[in-house]
Amino acid sequence: MNNTKPQFFLRVENQLNIDLKKIIRVIKNNVSWRFKQDYDLYEIDNDRNQIILHDPIFLKNHAKIIYEIINNRWTLILEDFNSSPRIGNKIRGTEEQKIKRKNLKSFHRYLEIENPNRVCFVTGDTLRNEDLSVHHVIPWSYMYSDDLWNLVFLKKSENSILSNNIPSQKIINKLKLRNQRLLYKMENMNIKNKVFNELKFSIERDYVTQFWIGCKG
Repeated sequence: MNNTKPQFFLRVENQLNIDLKKIIRVIKNNVSWRFKQDYDLYEIDNDRNQIILHDPIFLKNHAKIIYEIINNRWTLILEDFNSSPRIGNKIRGTEEQKIKRKNLKSFHRYLEIENPNRVCFVTGDTLRNEDLSVHHVIPWSYMYSDDLWNLVFLKKSENSILSNNIPSQKIINKLKLRNQRLLYKMENMNIKNKVFNELKFSIERDYVTQFWIGCKG
């Protein structure tokens, strides 16, 4: 898709060309009979292409466990095909529609080490409290994570404009330089806690480039 935003499955589901007859055929020939050998949960009506449950309430009573099994299997499959982090959380979030972001104020004190005047990462303007926001350079909807190496101060209006847009090469290069400066200053201030170690590790592994390429598809 020629889009600058990561897409959840639910938003592109209707654009997929799904051959239901083919799916039924595959389930009938390769799936349903295999489970029938080990579990006496249903009967197979080959003439009508139907599966008849012995206990129709079974799926409802065990829905949570079944969802977890399905999600786990999808995670294993998807991890073979793309580098997107936290695939399991994304599958679960899409399924349950419980996608929430955390408050990012705890990162202010770290961002201010390198940017004490709270200068907007994009516009260069000095930000007042009412204009201040923290922005995920690589979209949160791709990362599903709040990491210092991916967070910058941004004017609220700019944050709304950028939303989940995938950043440009220029912005990525700027973020990498910012991370180097921030790590250097934290080290000089003898701040060597968990956040410091995560930042250092992200630079060593070049997470910025890796995840930027990944979210571009």
